[in-house]
Amino acid sequence: SPNILDFTAPESAGRLNPNTAPWQVLTSLPGVTLDIARLFMARPDLQPIYAAWVDRTIGTRYDTLPSPLQTFPSDQIRVTQRLKGLPWVVRYNVHLTPTGMFGPWKITYSIRMESSTVDRAPTSSARGPVRPLDSQPSNAPASVDAPEKFPPRPSQSASSPFLL
Repeated sequence: SPNILDFTAPESAGRLNPNTAPWQVLTSLPGVTLDIARLFMARPDLQPIYAAWVDRTIGTRYDTLPSPLQTFPSDQIRVTQRLKGLPWVVRYNVHLTPTGMFGPWKITYSIRMESSTVDRAPTSSARGPVRPLDSQPSNAPASVDAPEKFPPRPSQSASSPFLL
């Protein structure tokens, strides 16, 4: 089962990227139901999510500064180093600094973890292995055909700075 450390980074900007967050994390946002999380999960395949779209979809005010959402690609990656047979792994948070004075990256933190918390088959998705949307509790809302429920596409120019 997923560990909370799979979804968090203790040293970061403290923002959530709805383009890459798993549905369990998306439903922790105020106003995001399971149906809306499904909509969020399908949308990046068509067009990236940005804060103004979230505001129009669920009636929030995330398109303000400072926003709790980060809708542009991150400059941080998470690397898990494991060696077969060892009961632990080391997870690193790597901050990419291509023009940095001391190198093209810096490790902002590392943590040693039990192997069982991260020893899973690699996936091709950045969202990682999480409980599928179809395996929801019996009291969960009915399924949604997300593509038919999308709001109209925005009319703003894609070159606007906050639409990345």
